[in-house]
Amino acid sequence: MPDKTPFVCWWELYSKYCPRMDKKSKCEKMFVRFNIGEQRVIYQDTIDRVKHYEDWQAISEKGKRKFMRGPHPYLVSEMWECPVDKGVKGNVRDTTNEQERPEQKIAGLRKMREMLAKNNLDTESLDKQIHALAN
Repeated sequence: MPDKTPFVCWWELYSKYCPRMDKKSKCEKMFVRFNIGEQRVIYQDTIDRVKHYEDWQAISEKGKRKFMRGPHPYLVSEMWECPVDKGVKGNVRDTTNEQERPEQKIAGLRKMREMLAKNNLDTESLDKQIHALAN
């Protein structure tokens, strides 16, 4: 029995977890363009994402990863170029505690005011908010 190619190994690994396996011939054409070192990086990144990438952790009723990208989008976007952090649980930026600065609020309110004024609509409420934030 002949040895498996790097692409076949990667494809089998990917299909073990991904519910969206399509465009195999396109994937193979893309995959073989990379040198063997890059192919190894892609294979290892796939393993790391399956283990650590928060977006790929939800599992469907069929045992596959619900939100795992298909192999073609993975290759096209070169996801391995932005590896996952294996040491920290969760790789998604926490935006729950971000603060909007007053100057950001004022800029947004002025933009809204400009749109209302352009359409001859009442801007009084926005004017009051802008004034309150500016002082």
